[in-house]
Amino acid sequence: MKVLSFLLLCLSLMSIWSALSTSPAFSPAARAVGLLGDWRVAAGPAMYDPAEYAFQRGYGYLVADALFSADTETVGEIAPSELADQRAQQAIEAFETSVSLAPGHAYAWAELAWAYARMARDDDALSALRTSWSLAPHNRQLADTRINLAGLLSDPETAIVTLSGQDFAALSADAHTLARTDRQTLSIYAEDLPHLAAALAQQDKT
Repeated sequence: MKVLSFLLLCLSLMSIWSALSTSPAFSPAARAVGLLGDWRVAAGPAMYDPAEYAFQRGYGYLVADALFSADTETVGEIAPSELADQRAQQAIEAFETSVSLAPGHAYAWAELAWAYARMARDDDALSALRTSWSLAPHNRQLADTRINLAGLLSDPETAIVTLSGQDFAALSADAHTLARTDRQTLSIYAEDLPHLAAALAQQDKT
């Protein structure tokens, strides 16, 4: 019995060590530079979860123009295209790390889709978007951003991707979710994205 208890203790200690060794909060080797030149991220709990840590870093790079600090542009100022491309690529790398560590992270897949779209990798963006749809088909926050991105990717005037019937079904599910909490935003999307009008006509039946 003592031997079994000792083995269980050893396994527990190994498990703890394994978790700590991959946690940016405890392991310098697990840290990476973010947008502001520091390894820390605003969401403190993310520093204990490598997948969420990578997600937060990627998100910072993706929305850099919305941030304000001495190391970035002032509020309302857009970064030069070369710098914006560099940040988008850094976002892609961080999001790809995140989804490799946590393939079920629907938010990371959605933001990865945006990062791909920023670099004109439209087919990759659509693939990542589809993954997010499959993982979380009824998510309020994701419904908003996915409708927006799908509209951008499939805009008849600029798009080179074609949405499938399954994609339109996923959009209808997002519209149904959005209709429950924010009909005004849904109506704006329906007006601004006429090529998605059929999918966005979904009304809350409950």
